[in-house]
Amino acid sequence: MEGIVGLGPAGRKRLMEMYRRHPDPAVRRRAHIVLLLGDGGSWSWVQSALL
Repeated sequence: MEGIVGLGPAGRKRLMEMYRRHPDPAVRRRAHIVLLLGDGGSWSWVQSALL
């Protein structure tokens, strides 16, 4: 199932901060996934890109 993730400028900025600076690697990875989906990546592409 493919979906659309819409990110506004404030949400994208917050996710970028989390991706770059959060001390927990799992949080950084989840932020990265949402950013990739927000940029139009499909779930299958994101999965293959992060392996």
